[in-house]
Parts: sequence; C-alpha cells; structure tokens
Amino acid sequence: MSDHGVSSTLRQRSRRLLAGAALLALVTATPAQAQTPSPFRIGPSNPLGGEIVSVATGDLNGDGVVDVLATANSANELGIYLGRGDGTFNAKGAVGVDVGPISVAIGDVNRDGHRDAVVGYGGTSISVLLGRGDGTLSPAHDFGPIESSTAHVALADVDGDGCLDVIAGDSTIFHGSCNGTFTVGAKPFGHPTGMAPYAIADLNGDGIGDFVTASTKKNGSVAVVLSRPDGTWRPAKLYQVSAASWATLADVNRDGTPDIVVGGNYGPKAIGGVSVLLGQGGGVFHHRSDRTVGTALSAGAVTDLDGDGKPDVVVVGDNTDRQSASVWVLHGKGNGTLATPAKYGPIAPASGWAKVVTADLNGDTRPDILVTTRTAFTTLMNNTKR
Repeated sequence: MSDHGVSSTLRQRSRRLLAGAALLALVTATPAQAQTPSPFRIGPSNPLGGEIVSVATGDLNGDGVVDVLATANSANELGIYLGRGDGTFNAKGAVGVDVGPISVAIGDVNRDGHRDAVVGYGGTSISVLLGRGDGTLSPAHDFGPIESSTAHVALADVDGDGCLDVIAGDSTIFHGSCNGTFTVGAKPFGHPTGMAPYAIADLNGDGIGDFVTASTKKNGSVAVVLSRPDGTWRPAKLYQVSAASWATLADVNRDGTPDIVVGGNYGPKAIGGVSVLLGQGGGVFHHRSDRTVGTALSAGAVTDLDGDGKPDVVVVGDNTDRQSASVWVLHGKGNGTLATPAKYGPIAPASGWAKVVTADLNGDTRPDILVTTRTAFTTLMNNTKR
C-alpha cells in the first residue's frame, strides 16, 4: 500500500475513534455535568406600606385559594393579599390596626364559616378583625389590657370548650366565646418566654391543646406546657438546646407522636442552629439531633417539600452582608435527623424580622415557601418532582 493509502486509512480510523469517544462521553455523562434546575423558583415581591414583621395564610374569600395577611409594623396596618391560584397575589389594600402590630393569626373565631384575624402588639392588648367571607375584614376590635406584651399570638382551643382561644405574649390566655369576643385569663405558667411564637398541639393525648415555645429570655431552651382537663396548667418543663428563638411541632420521625423542631442563633457570631427533640409520648421529649446552618436564623417551618413522606425543615435568616436574606432547606431523613442545609436566594432586602410560612399557593399539591423581607413578602414556588 502506498504512503498516501496508509495515511488515508489512518485518518479514517482516527475519525471513527474520535466519534466513538464522543458518543461514549455523551452516554456516560454524570448528572453533575448536566444543568439541574432549581427545585424552587423565586417569585415576584409583594410590597406593603411598612415593615413586615409577620404573615399568616388562609382562605379569606372562600374560593379555595390561599390568601395572605401581613402586619405592617411602622404603618400600623394589616395588609390583605388575595391569591390568584398561580402563586401571585392581588393586593386588596390594608386595614388600620393599633400602634405597632407584630403578629397575626387566622381562624374562625365566631364560627360563621369565614376566616377572621387576630393581631398582637408590642403593647398590652389584642385586636380581632372579623372576616366577611369576601376577602375583607371588619374594623379592629381590641381586647385587654393585660400585664405584658401580646407580641406573638396563636389560635387554638386550649380549654376544650370548642371555641378558639388566643395565646399571646408571655403566655397569657384570652378565652374565646365562639362569637368573636374574648375574656382575659391568667398566665398558665410563670416562666418568661419573651417574644417567641407558640406552637400548639395535643402532646399527651388528652384531647386538649398543649403548647411549646422557645425562650428568648433564657438562651438555648424550649418550654413545654401541658394543660389539665380543668383548664389549669402544669408547670413548664424546659429542655436545653443549642439555640432557641422559635419552635414548631411536627412528627419528624413518623411514629405518630409530635416532635419539636427549634432553632435560633448561638455564640458571639450568631451562628444559626436547628435542633430536633423527639416526642416520647405523654408530653416528654428526648434530644435527637442538631444542625448548624451558618447564619442568623429568625424563623422556621416544617413540611414535606419533596413528597417522600419525610417532613423537611425550612429556615430563613439574613446573609452575612446583612443586605439580603436566604432560605435554607434541611431535608428530613425520617428518623429525626436532618440532611445538610441547601441554600436558596438571596432575597432582598434583608430583615431581622424575617418570617417563613409554607402553603400550597398554586394548587399543585406541593407546599410552597413564603418569606418576608423588610417591606414585602416573596414566594419560592416548589418545582420538585414527585
């Protein structure tokens, strides 16, 4: 064979080898080489006329779509946002409330089938705004005063009479009458909790609501308060954790008993941490696991984001630049432990009051994430495959 023929044959073999190698590389490409879409899509910002310090979700106009109420602290208003069913909202204006609203809860306090709102303040009263069923609220009616701040409010039937009651501030009870009015009760226990939100559930199986709350006045502890059938309360039991500024309840190990997920900041650099305390039954808990998140956390929530039947933890906090916030997702392993945090964001502007709630905002059965920033709230729409 001539030199020209040999060269031609070698070139053909070389082209075939290169083509084969390219095909092999394409077939054996690892997932890391492909562009993986984010499981959450950050939606548009929804502004309010003042600094937002709390949000609550519920169907205010009876259309089956989640709506949002947000407290505007500096504007002394409660903003109303009606959901469109696609994760966006129609701002319906605001209702004036007392000075310095801090928290809001949604529930049917007068049993007329419409969602009502209860607002807590840095002051010593609560406001009730009855829902009309069309997305509007009646003017605020105040109850109180009490001895301490009503900063955080939660709704639950804690005395077993079938009416929603309010737990507010340093654990004062406002007993509901099922008609939208409340009677101020005594504090259930003397332990000072500070300005931490409450989580309520039946922890000991007696059919009456008990509650847990983080103690911001005793760094690194969570208080468990059990109710008695006669309407009194057992002394609070404290559990030490690495950090505590918020707490919530969920069955994270799927044994049918509520567990505590608590989070906050610890140390001089305000490192974020999340702890899980597993319920043992009877209102007793056992410390199971801790996770460091690495930022100043201000709020958290628990839900099954990816549909695997294992509750996940969502937390929010400011980034180190203090100009923006981010969301961290800690996927649950189903045994009371949590995976390494995955970060989503940034979301601007930052707010030391940042809050997070989860709800299905677009009707696709996936829980979405709603996060407050300084003067607005933003959604992270859940795109995870199920």
